[in-house]
Amino acid sequence: MDFEGRYKKVLDTCSKKNRFGKAVSYLPAGAAVAIECFGVPSKKLLEVLSGNGSVSLTAKPTLGVSLSTWNALGIDPKEGDTLTMGSKNFKVKFVEPDGEGGAVLNLSIMP
Repeated sequence: MDFEGRYKKVLDTCSKKNRFGKAVSYLPAGAAVAIECFGVPSKKLLEVLSGNGSVSLTAKPTLGVSLSTWNALGIDPKEGDTLTMGSKNFKVKFVEPDGEGGAVLNLSIMP
């Protein structure tokens, strides 16, 4: 098995439930029915520069996904899609493919 095959296998294994993955109900923009899948939740730290020049850190929610697994379920994650994880609802702000078969979905919490 080549490197890409091994990487995909690790990514798929880690994103499954009871590993690092969490159950996600994913609703593509304009779709009527949500799709049940798994992803690896995390947070991205961002520096925020205030008007007075001070810097603070803020944590933004993200979801790591295996694109091949999601594509097989009919999901092509895009900006504007929504998802539910646990009792929280999120909107996809932008998708960052990692070039190795996965992607990080940058999320915002919906009220």
